Amino acid sequence: MTCPQCGRDVADGQAACPACGRPLTEPAPPTRRPVRRGRIALATLLAVLLVGGGTAGAGIYFGWFGNGGTHPYDVLPASTAAYVQLDLNPSVAQQVQAWQFLHDLPGVVDAAGGQPDPKRLLWNAKGFLWLGSTWTDYDRDVKPWLGDRIGVGALFSGDSQLVLVTALQVTDEAAARAKLDEWIQDVATGYRVTFVDGYALVTATATADVVDAELAKGTLGATPTFAADLRAVGDTGFAAGWVDLSRAMAASQGTRGRAAFALRFSADTMEFAGRMSDSNLSAPSGAGELGKLPASTGTAACVSGGMSGLTSFLPWLSARIGSWQAAGLDDADLAALLGRNLCLSTSESPVSFFLSEQTVGLRVVSDDPTRAQAALRRIEGEIGSESRLSFDQVDGSVLTAATSQGYLRDLTTGGETLASQPLDKVVPDHVAAGATFYVNLPRALADRADPGTPYEPFITSLVAMGGQYRDAGSGNGTWSVRIVRT
Repeated sequence: MTCPQCGRDVADGQAACPACGRPLTEPAPPTRRPVRRGRIALATLLAVLLVGGGTAGAGIYFGWFGNGGTHPYDVLPASTAAYVQLDLNPSVAQQVQAWQFLHDLPGVVDAAGGQPDPKRLLWNAKGFLWLGSTWTDYDRDVKPWLGDRIGVGALFSGDSQLVLVTALQVTDEAAARAKLDEWIQDVATGYRVTFVDGYALVTATATADVVDAELAKGTLGATPTFAADLRAVGDTGFAAGWVDLSRAMAASQGTRGRAAFALRFSADTMEFAGRMSDSNLSAPSGAGELGKLPASTGTAACVSGGMSGLTSFLPWLSARIGSWQAAGLDDADLAALLGRNLCLSTSESPVSFFLSEQTVGLRVVSDDPTRAQAALRRIEGEIGSESRLSFDQVDGSVLTAATSQGYLRDLTTGGETLASQPLDKVVPDHVAAGATFYVNLPRALADRADPGTPYEPFITSLVAMGGQYRDAGSGNGTWSVRIVRT
């Protein structure tokens, strides 16, 4: 079976996912409905059962209980090529888990004296959201009418013109109409606002007829592929989206596939996860080697699949490979050097944006490691850093190289590895994923956690960030990027 929370394959019969801990034997949650005052006790009991009394109380305190109803995708055209949504009132479990993850951030701590309002955070970003508006008071201009869900859809008219539609959930249509009309006057740009099923649809006047015509054909939420793709992602958390690559990348003739994704929380993890479906894009595949790097690793990226896998994951590498060919490497040299799996890593030193300031290592699993070693020496200094990978060693099918003798020892002596760390939590499928990366966050943020600052508790609790892409064949695959804290 597949875990609906993180997408990892789980053996049949397991009670919970070993990666994210989600129970796998519980019944499907009921459809969320508007919570009335008489149902608060029931919602409280549900939260207690999910995460325990203390955090359940936090869920009530934060006013977090799902409001059900329609979503932005229910009022956007079926021909939408790309869609993203923000849900400030998702499932009870998501809301309480987000509180657990974020509870010691200054903004959350500051809200301890009153009920936090996520929409007020959007108001603080009004320079982006309400560009040009003269609105000045959140409580007067926004709070009376703005709902919990916002969605943006992108579609294309017949002449490939990009058409954007924003769907704002509203709680008071009259107040919303007055304020949005005021906004249109403020920005002095042609927009039209219509109201559909509890949402204000905002689009440019010039393309309003296109939106109307497309909506008449059906909605995105009723499209079977969209609905199936979003369900496959699992809990859609606080933000989610979907892309039809054949429509969104119309300029790339022949491109096909769909991607769905979500941003969600567990008590100690923030995850951006997604699925690729029916794609014809190449993807890295093969066994992963990330867990075999030393525990002292500061940052690392590993890709399987040789040249095709590397160039699909790192398109910029194509130009570098061209320069190596110009330097005299032939196809056999490149195949040996890029191997079945290639990992580039840095040592335990603080992370810098410049690899030239790092101690860098290279680990290649190759069918011909001796040839790979010779090829590496011919292009010494070209891979990973301005410093030279001057120290190298071949052991069985593995070529290892580093910019220092000390780091070469770390990479080759077989001591404690990343796999002995809580790597399964950060990169759940690091053994099977064709592409992975890892960042030791305490080292990366060592200069940003000054003692006594408001962010110190949160920053010092961070463990690692990691990502993966696991190919499932036939153009399908899953990915995740995770930040884990204690």
